[in-house]
Amino acid sequence: MQPLDSPPSTALAESPFAGITERIHKTYTENDAKLQESVVEECMQYFLSITDNDIHSAHIFCTSTESATVVSFLIVVLAGFDVNFNNDQFTSIRTCIDNCTDCLLHYHQQRAIIRQNFITLKKVPYRSIQLTMEKPALWEANHLYDKISQSIENKLDNESLKLLLSKILAECLLNPKMLRIHKKLKTYFDHCTSFLNLAHNVLASKNLKIYPGLIYLLFSDNDQQRSWALSKMPYNLNNGDDKVNDTNTDNQDLINYYTTQDLDPLFVEEYEIHFFNIQTPTFFNDERSIQFWTNLTPLLRFSNQDAIRTALCEPYTCSSYRDDVKVRIVPLYSVFVNHIFSYLKTPLPFLLRFLAVSLEKFKQDIFDLIKPHNYMSFFDMAFNNPMYKKLLVELPPDQFPTDLLELDSNRSPYFVDLVKWMEVCSQILNDSNSCQFSIAMFGFMADYIKDGNCGNFIGTYVMENMNNQLTLKNNIYNDKINFELSFKHSARTLIDKKCILLFDAISTRSLEKRAVKLISTSLIFDIDTYAFYSYRLNNNELLNTPDLSIGLWNMLTVKITSNANLLMSVFKAFKDIIKVYLIDVSYKKTKLINDRIVTEDNIKKIILNCNKHNKTILQFTQSVENVLIKLSEYLTNDRMKLILNEKDASLGFWSLILSPIDKIYDSSVALMLESFDVDDRLEAFKECLSLNLIVTLDSFKTSLRHFTSLQLFIPTQRIVKVLMDFTNALFDPMNGIMVSSSTEMTLILKTSIVEFWIDVWGFLGMIFRNIFTWSITYEKLKSTLPKDIADKITSDLLNFTRDVLDLSHLVLNGLKVILSLLNSENYKSEEIKAIKETLVKPIIVTLSDLFKWLRLSDSALLVSCVELITKILDMSTESGIQFKDDLLTILVKLCLRAKKFNNKMNKEQTGELLVRARQMNDRLVEDVSSQVEDEKVAALMKKSGSPEPLKSDYQYTSRKTQPSLSSYLKPYIRENVPSFDAPKRMSKLELAQLKLAEKRKTVEPAPPRPSGFNNKKKPITINSDNESGDDHDHNDSDHEGHGNALFTKEQVVAKMKKTKAALQSLQAPRFHNDLNKAQNDKRNELMKKKQAEEYMRLRLNVDMSPLYKTILSWSYNNDKELPSDYAESKYFPIKDKFDSVDEYRKSFEPLLLLECWQSIQRAKQVGDETPFRMTIGSRSATDSFFDIYASVKKDVISSARCFGDNDLLVIMLVDGLPDEESGMGIPRRLLRNSQFNCFAKVKEIKNANNKYSDITLRVSSENNNLVHKISPRMELVGLKVNTMTTLEREFSSLAGLRYYDLSNEILKAEPDEVEVADEKKIDKLKVLYDVNDSQARAISGTVQGTGFSLIQGPPGTGKTKTILGVIGYFLTQDDGTVHRVLAPGVRSDGSTSINPTSTADDRVKKKILICAPSNAAVDELVLRIRKGIKNSKGQSFKPTVVRLGKSDAINEQVKDLTLEEQVEAQLTKLNNNNDASNSIREEHRKCIVERDELRKQLDSGTLPETEISKVELKLQQVLTKRRELGKRLDEMREQKAVNYRNREIEKRNLQYKILNNAQVVCSTLSGSAHDVLAGMSLTFETVVIDEAAQCIELSAIIPLRYGCKKCIMVGDPNQLPPTVLSQKASSYNYEQSLFVRMQKNFKESVYLLDVQYRMHPQISKFPSKEFYNSRLKDGPDMAVLNKRPWHDIEAYSPYRFFNIKGQQIRNDKTQSLSNKIECRIILEIVEDLYRRFSNVDWSNRIGIISPYKEQVRLLKRTFIDRYGSLITKQVDFNTVDGFQGQEKDIILFSCVRAETHTGVGFLADIRRMNVALTRARASLWVVGSVDALVKNKTWRDLFNDAKDRNLVTEAYIGFTRSLEGGQTPSKPKITEIETITLEGENTKDDGSVIRDAKKSIDNRSQRVVKDSKKRPLPSSDRVDTSQMKKLSKPKNVVPVKKSTGQISRDMKLLKRPTGPSSSGFIMPPQGSNLPPGMIKISGNKNSLPRKPNIPTAPNNFKPRK
Repeated sequence: MQPLDSPPSTALAESPFAGITERIHKTYTENDAKLQESVVEECMQYFLSITDNDIHSAHIFCTSTESATVVSFLIVVLAGFDVNFNNDQFTSIRTCIDNCTDCLLHYHQQRAIIRQNFITLKKVPYRSIQLTMEKPALWEANHLYDKISQSIENKLDNESLKLLLSKILAECLLNPKMLRIHKKLKTYFDHCTSFLNLAHNVLASKNLKIYPGLIYLLFSDNDQQRSWALSKMPYNLNNGDDKVNDTNTDNQDLINYYTTQDLDPLFVEEYEIHFFNIQTPTFFNDERSIQFWTNLTPLLRFSNQDAIRTALCEPYTCSSYRDDVKVRIVPLYSVFVNHIFSYLKTPLPFLLRFLAVSLEKFKQDIFDLIKPHNYMSFFDMAFNNPMYKKLLVELPPDQFPTDLLELDSNRSPYFVDLVKWMEVCSQILNDSNSCQFSIAMFGFMADYIKDGNCGNFIGTYVMENMNNQLTLKNNIYNDKINFELSFKHSARTLIDKKCILLFDAISTRSLEKRAVKLISTSLIFDIDTYAFYSYRLNNNELLNTPDLSIGLWNMLTVKITSNANLLMSVFKAFKDIIKVYLIDVSYKKTKLINDRIVTEDNIKKIILNCNKHNKTILQFTQSVENVLIKLSEYLTNDRMKLILNEKDASLGFWSLILSPIDKIYDSSVALMLESFDVDDRLEAFKECLSLNLIVTLDSFKTSLRHFTSLQLFIPTQRIVKVLMDFTNALFDPMNGIMVSSSTEMTLILKTSIVEFWIDVWGFLGMIFRNIFTWSITYEKLKSTLPKDIADKITSDLLNFTRDVLDLSHLVLNGLKVILSLLNSENYKSEEIKAIKETLVKPIIVTLSDLFKWLRLSDSALLVSCVELITKILDMSTESGIQFKDDLLTILVKLCLRAKKFNNKMNKEQTGELLVRARQMNDRLVEDVSSQVEDEKVAALMKKSGSPEPLKSDYQYTSRKTQPSLSSYLKPYIRENVPSFDAPKRMSKLELAQLKLAEKRKTVEPAPPRPSGFNNKKKPITINSDNESGDDHDHNDSDHEGHGNALFTKEQVVAKMKKTKAALQSLQAPRFHNDLNKAQNDKRNELMKKKQAEEYMRLRLNVDMSPLYKTILSWSYNNDKELPSDYAESKYFPIKDKFDSVDEYRKSFEPLLLLECWQSIQRAKQVGDETPFRMTIGSRSATDSFFDIYASVKKDVISSARCFGDNDLLVIMLVDGLPDEESGMGIPRRLLRNSQFNCFAKVKEIKNANNKYSDITLRVSSENNNLVHKISPRMELVGLKVNTMTTLEREFSSLAGLRYYDLSNEILKAEPDEVEVADEKKIDKLKVLYDVNDSQARAISGTVQGTGFSLIQGPPGTGKTKTILGVIGYFLTQDDGTVHRVLAPGVRSDGSTSINPTSTADDRVKKKILICAPSNAAVDELVLRIRKGIKNSKGQSFKPTVVRLGKSDAINEQVKDLTLEEQVEAQLTKLNNNNDASNSIREEHRKCIVERDELRKQLDSGTLPETEISKVELKLQQVLTKRRELGKRLDEMREQKAVNYRNREIEKRNLQYKILNNAQVVCSTLSGSAHDVLAGMSLTFETVVIDEAAQCIELSAIIPLRYGCKKCIMVGDPNQLPPTVLSQKASSYNYEQSLFVRMQKNFKESVYLLDVQYRMHPQISKFPSKEFYNSRLKDGPDMAVLNKRPWHDIEAYSPYRFFNIKGQQIRNDKTQSLSNKIECRIILEIVEDLYRRFSNVDWSNRIGIISPYKEQVRLLKRTFIDRYGSLITKQVDFNTVDGFQGQEKDIILFSCVRAETHTGVGFLADIRRMNVALTRARASLWVVGSVDALVKNKTWRDLFNDAKDRNLVTEAYIGFTRSLEGGQTPSKPKITEIETITLEGENTKDDGSVIRDAKKSIDNRSQRVVKDSKKRPLPSSDRVDTSQMKKLSKPKNVVPVKKSTGQISRDMKLLKRPTGPSSSGFIMPPQGSNLPPGMIKISGNKNSLPRKPNIPTAPNNFKPRK
C-alpha cells in the first residue's frame, strides 16, 4: 500500500497545531502522562477545528498525512478509553470515510501504523492493542451493516446498489477484522462475493496491489473466496508464460511484484493472525499445515526478498505476541524446518513446493534462513521421509498443472512437487555444491529409473541433471578447469558405478536419448580430463593425473553396437580426443635440464607425474582401442557413411585419425579400412571425401588445427604422412576428389577449402617454427642414448624434414587445382583474384620461419626448400601481395650471406631468390645489398689494413666424442685456393699458425659423424682481429662448429685471451699508404664477384615461357612452309657481325623457331611415331598456359617409348576410337580426321602405380580449340612430334646471351689473335706431346689465349691428337700437377670437410668442359682420354673423366664413364619391398574373403550355439590379422616413397660428388646444359668444342653458359656444315657455324693443322690445292705407308677418275637420284679386286659413298643381291654426309649425275666434295660422268687435274677384263664371320646391348649360304666368296675412329676395329711376325696385316702420333 506522503498543509504549519505529529510520535517513546493528555487534548481540538471547516471536514484523511495521522491517533486513543463513536461528534469522520475512498484508505493505513507504533514503540501488550482495535472496527462494522440493511429496505436500483456494495466490500477488505467480530456483516459479505470484483477495482484504482482482505480470503475455508483471492494475485501478468518448469523467468517485475511498501502494517495486521495460528499447538493439524504453506506459496512467489524478510518471515508483532500470549513463536523458515523435519506425511509435497519457491526466491541466501541446516539437509528431510518414496511410486508423473495458478490453487500434491525443489536447488548452488547435490540426487534417484510409474520421469530428470553436471564449463586452457575437474570427478565415478542402469535405459525409448547423451558426456569428460592433464603436464605444471574410471568404457565396448544413436554419440564424444597424448619423458627431461627454468627437485616431480600420466593414458588408450576394434567387427559401410555425413561425428572420427597416440590412430585407420573395404589409407581417404566433401573437409581441418596447437614432434611425423595422403586424395590432378568428381564450387565448399588451406599452412608453419627446438633438444638427448637409438632419432629427423618439404610442395600444387575449379565455375576474375590472395596470405605468414630453413646443410633438402620458397614468391607476385620490408630484408641477407646469415645455398639458388626479391622491391634489395657489401668491405679492410694479425686460412673445429647429428652431404664448402705465384715471406704469426696446423696433423682425426642436428658447437678460429667473429671471408665456406649439422649456425670466434696476446706479440705491424684505394679495390672486387654470380644465375635461369607461348599456339593442321603467325618480314639473314644482343636475337630467334616448325613438318611427313591413348584428369591455368593432368599406361612410356620427358606432342580429340581391348590400335585415318587438336609439351612424368603413369602436359591458352572441350575422364589421343631438349637449350643460350662473358666476342665474331709463340716453347711442346709444329702452335696458342681460339683441322691432320694435347697442357701447364676446380666446398677426394693442414699441392684449381655436336664424336674423345694423356712434363696420366648423356645413346666402351653409370655403380640399393607389398596385399584380400564368409555364417542364423562363439572368435582373429596387414601396407607404401626419395637424394649427392671430382667433363653441345651440371653452379672457364664447324651457332654457345672465358673451337669449315632441316632457314645462313662466321671476319686468326697423315699424296694433292690453298702438306713417307698391292695395276692407282656413260633416275617419292650403270661398274671393280687379290682380307677396307641416298640404297641392294647380306660387313655403304669423320683404304665415290641432265646438284657443294675426296687412305676412285660434272667449276678443275696427271680411265661394263697387272685371279670364298667387340658387348645404334650377337650372326651366316646357293655365280665374273676368312676377335684394341655405328637390317654390327682415330698416329712396322689384332685371309705367307687400315711401313720408319 502506498502511504499518504504529501507535505504538511500550509494551514496546519501556520496554525497553533504545528508540530503535533512530532508530539504524537513522542508519546510512543516517552512514558509521560501529562504529555499524553496534552497531546490527546490537542488532537481533539484539532479534530474539532477541522469539522467546523466545510472543506476540511469532507476530506479529513486525504488532505494531508498530518491530518490523517492526528485523527487516526485520536480514534485509537479514544477507543482505548471506550468512547462511543456513535456520538454525533464523530459523524463527520464516518461521512468522510463513506464518501471518499482515499480517506478510507488513508485512515486504515494510518490506523495500522499507529497500531504498529503502540506495539513496537509503546510496548503495549498484544492482546490490549487487539482489544483496542476491535472497538473502531466494531463501529465500522455496525455502520456498514446498517447501510446494507437500509439499502435492502430502500430497494436501491442495481447501479446504486453496486456502488454502495463496492464501497462497503472495499472497506471490509481493508479491515477484515470487521468480518470476524460482526457475524451478520460476515453473512452479508459471503452473500455478496460476486461483487468482490467491484470492490477490488475500487482498491486497485488506488494502486493497491495487495490488501488484508486478499489474505483473509486466501486463508478462507470457502474455496470460491480462496480462488478469487488467488485470481487477484499477479499470475496473469506473466503473459501466459507462467509454466511450472519455468523457474528462471526474466520478468523481474513479476518476481518482485510485492515490495515492503505493499506488505505494510495493514497487510501484516491480517497476515500475523495466520502466522501465529500455524504455530499454536491447539490450532495445528496436517490440514491447516497444508492450508498455510499452500496459501503462503503465492505470497512468497510474488514478493521480493526484503518484503518477505520484513513482513512474512517474522512480523513485527512476534515478540509482543510471544510475550503476551506465552506461545513460542519462531520465524517462518524455522516453522518450515520444524514441519519438514517432523516427517509430516500429508503436508510433505506442499512443504517441498514451498521449498522450491523459497529456493527460487532466495537462492543461496536461503541457507542463512535455515541455519544450521544446509543444502544436503534437504535430502535428509525428503529422502528419509517414507512418504516421499511412497509418493514417488504413486503420484502420476505425467500429470502437470497447466500453470502456476493451478499449481498454487491446488491443495492436492503433484509429482512435480517432489522434484522441483531439487532442480532449483541444483541451479542455485555454486558449481562444486551443485555437483555434490546432484551426486546425492542421482545416487538416490537412479534406482527408480526402472520403476514402472516414475522411471521415465526420474530417469529423464536425473540423467539430464547429471549430464549438466558433467558438462565442463571451462576449456582445458582455462585456469578454472582444474578445480572443476576435481569436484566433478566424484560424479564421473558415480556414473561408473551406475553405468549398467544407463545402458539398460537405452532400451527404453523415452530414456534412450538422455541415457546416450549422459554416456557421451561421460566420455567427453574423460577425454577433456586427460586432455587437460596432457596439456598442463606438457607445460611443466605439477599435477597428478587421476585414474581412469574404466567401468563405463568396458560396458561401452560390449554395448556400443546395440544402438545407432549410441554409436553416433560416441563418435561425437571423440571430437577432442586429439588433445590427449603421451608425454615424451626423455625429451621433456632433456629440455627441462637444457632450459634451466625448473629446479632439479621439480624436474624429478614433473617426470614422476609424466610417467604416471603416461601409464593412465595407456589404459585410456586401451579402452578406446577396444571400442574401435569392436566397431571394426560390426560397423557396416552404411553406418560409417551415416557417421561421416554428420558434422560432429565426422569431427570425432577425424580426431581419432589424427590422434597423437599411435594405437588410437592404428585402430581408427583399421576401422576406416574395414568399413570401406579398401586396402590402404589413401583409398579410404578418397572414399571419405567422395562421401561428403564439405563435412569431411571441415572436420579434418578442425582436427588438424587442434593437433597443430599441440606442437608435438613424434606424432607430427605421422601426421605429415597422413596429410600427404589426404592432400593427394583431395588435390591429385589426376585422381583427386576435387577433379575426378563433378564438384561444384559452391560458397560453402569454397569457404571450407579456404579454411582447410589456412589450417594446413598453419600446421606447416608450426613445423617450420618448431623444428629448431626439436632438433636441438633431441641432439642433446642423443648423447644419453645408445647408438642405435640415437641413429634412429637422426634418421627420423632427416626423413621428417624431407617429408615436410615434400608435403609443402604437394599442398602448394593444390592451389592450381583450386584455381582451375574456380575458372571452370565461371567466377569473375576479381573474385578469383580475391580468393587467390586469401589462399596465398597464410603461406606468406609461414615464410619468416621457412626462411630459416635456408640454413639447411643437406644439399637435397636445400634444393627442395629453395624451390618451395621460389614457388611461394612467384605466387605472391602473381597475386599482387606485398611483403613486409623486414621479411624481404631477411631473405636478401640470406642470399647475400650477410653476417649472421650464413647458409649453404649455391649461386643458382641465391640468384633464383634474389631475382624474385627484386621483382617485389628492387629498391630495398639494392639498399640491403649496399649495406651488406659495406660490411664485407669493412671486414676485409680490417683484416688487411689493421695492425692486428691477419686471420689464418687454417681453421680447426673442436670435436666432441659424441657425434652430432646427421652427416648430411654438404658439397658446397669452398676451399681457399692457393696462389701459384712466387710465395711471399711468411709473417711470424703465419709461421706460428702453420706450426700449430702441423702440430694438429699428428692428432688422429675424430671418426666421421653420423647425420644429426647441430649441437651449436662453434669452430675455434685463430683470428685475433675480430672479436665479434666476423665471417665475411668465409661466407661461402660456412666453416661452422660441426660440418654435418642439418642447420648451419653463425660462425663465431672462440679463442683464449692468452693465445690472442701471444699471437699478437709475434705479428709485426703493417701499414698501408692508401687505405681508401685498397678499400675501393676490395669493393670493386666484391662488385665483380657479385656481378659474376648474378650473370651466372641469369644465364642458367632463362624463362622458357615465350618459346612455348609461340610453339604451343601453332596449329598442327597447318602444312605451310611457315608457321601461321609468321611472315617473311620477320626473317633476317645472319650477319657477319652484330651491334647488339637484341639485334642478334632478332635474327636468330625466328630462324630457330622456323627450324622447329620444319622438324614438326618432317615428323608429320615421316609419320613413324605410334599414337597412344591418355585419360584426362584435370586442368589448371598458369599464365598463358593450361596444365593438363592425364594418365597413360606405363607401357606407353617404358616399352613402346611413345614419348618421354620434354617431348612435344600433339593431343587430339578423336571420334570413333576402337575399343582398347580389341587390340586394333589407333588407325591413322582417324587422326587425320581430328578437328580438335593442339600441341602439348610434356612437363612431367610420374609413376603413379604399377600400371599407369601420370603426366602433366602444358598447352597454350590461345588459338586452342581443344582445351575448353576437355573434361575429367575424357580419353584423348597423343602423338609425339619432336623432342624439345636441344631446342630449349639453344633458346636458353640465345635468351641468356647478354649475360655471357664472351657475349661481345660472339656478337662481333671476333676470335683471339694467333699467338706468336717462342720457338723454344714450341719445340718443347712438340717433344712433350709428340706433335708436329702446327699442332704444337695450336696447343700453345689456344691454352694461353683468351676468348675464342679457332683450330682448323683438315682431314687426317690429327685434330683429336691436338685436342688431347690441349687438355693435358691446360690441366698441368704450371707444374705438372693435375688440377681440378670444385664446386664450393668440396675437396679433391670428394669429401666436404676442411683439412686445416692441407697445403698448396693438395689444392686443385682447373676443370675443363669438352663438347662436340654428336655422341660419336664425344665418345671418340672420351676413348682417347681414358687411355691416358700427357702432362706438361711429357708423362702419361689418366684424368678423371665424366661423360654426360643418356647411356643408351653412348658407345658401349665408354658407357662406364657416364655420370649415370658411375652413379648407379655407387648408389646404395634401397629395397622398395614391391614383392613383399604384393604378397601382403594378397594376404590382405584373403582375409577379407574369409571375413565375409564368417559374417555370412553368423548372419545365416543356422549355426548352433556352440559354434557361434567359435565363429565369432575366429572372426575377431581374422579382423585382427587384417588390421595388422592393413597397417603394414600403409607403412610399406610410406617406406617405399621414403626409399625412392632417399634414393633420388643419394643419387643427386653422388652426381655432385662425381662431377666435383671430375677433371674433364665431356658431353654433346646440347648435353652440356645437363640439369645436374647447371644445378651445381660449376664454373668452366675453358671449353673445347670439337667438330665446331658441324654445329649451328646456337648449339655452339650452349656450353659457354658456365662462366666460360676461353673457348677453343676445333673443326674444318671446308667440310660438311651443320644439318638444317629448314631450307628457308638455310637460305638465311642459319646453317653457318660460329666457327665459319668468325673465320670469315678474321681469316688469319685460325690455327691451321697443315700436315695430314691419312691420304696417299696422290689423293691429297687436289684437296690441298683446291680447298686449302695448297697449305695442306703430307706427312713423312705417306706414299710408302699407303702403298698397296693393287697400285701396281694402273687403273687401280691411288687416285683415279672413272669416266662412264650412265643415266640418272629420280625416285618420285624421295626425289633422290640413282645411276644403275655406276652401280654395275662399282660392283665390277670390287669383284675384280676380289678376284685379283684373294689373299687380302677386304673386311672394312672398302667404302662406297655417294651424295644421294637413293644411289646408296641401290648400291647396297646390288651388292646384297650378288653376295648376300654378309657383304655389308665387308663393304661400307654410306652417303657422303654419313661418312664424314671416317676413313677407308679404298673409297669409291659414285657421283650419279649423268650427261643427259644439266646441273650437278649436291655435288656443287665443295664442302661435301671435300669430305668425299678425303676419306681414302690408299685409293680414291671417283666414278662419274665427265660431261655432267664439268659444268661445275670445281668438278671441272678436278677432272682437268686428273687428266693432267693421266689419272682418268674410261669405264664401261666389262672394262676390268682388259686390265693388266696384279695377282692371279682366284675365287675368294665367304666363310663364317665372327662378331667383333671392343672391350665390351655388341651394341645397337641406340646403345642397347645385343645379348646373343654371335648366335644371331651364325644364323644369318646360314641364311647367306642358302642365298648363295640360290644365286650361283658364273665362273667367269663371279667371286667365290667361300674364301673370305673368318674375322677373329682382336686381342689388343687400339682406340680408333669407328664407322657410322649403324646396324644392318639383320641386326649385325657394322663397326670394325680400324686404325688410329687420327691420321697423325701411324703404327710401327711389325716385321714378319703378325702383330696382335691382325688376321690373314688364307694360308698364304704373303698376307696383309689383319688390321686392314694399318699399312705396312718400312722397318726404318719412325712413328708419329
